Amino acid sequence: MKYVYVLLPHPHPARQLARMALEAAPDGMVVTIQEPTRSLATNALFQCLIREFAKKAGPVMVNNELTTLDADDWRPILVSAFKKETGRLVEFDGSLIMLGGRTRDMGKKEASEFVEFIHAAAAQRGFRLTKIESDGCGAPR
Repeated sequence: MKYVYVLLPHPHPARQLARMALEAAPDGMVVTIQEPTRSLATNALFQCLIREFAKKAGPVMVNNELTTLDADDWRPILVSAFKKETGRLVEFDGSLIMLGGRTRDMGKKEASEFVEFIHAAAAQRGFRLTKIESDGCGAPR
């Protein structure tokens, strides 16, 4: 048995219903209160923005060489910069590998902040990302 209640402002009955369910629950049940999860549309938005960022960012220095990175390279860089975790490096078979946060761990609010961060990172590098319409990537901003 699983019940989900979205806590809305008073006088919405969701809070009262949640209290009643809590009182009626048998011992051993687990109660979790969490931020709302983000939507599939937000996941798609991440993909679009990061792909576009990778296309527009141009070459960057990697191992003292100018290199063009793809979206798979930019994703952990952007997430790590957003979460301020750029110092997490692992040595594996003689190579340093950056570990970063994961977008899958982001709730709705943090995901929205990450989208704004990507736009700000693009602007800081001198380019703009397009506005994402409901049907996917595309319309000029």
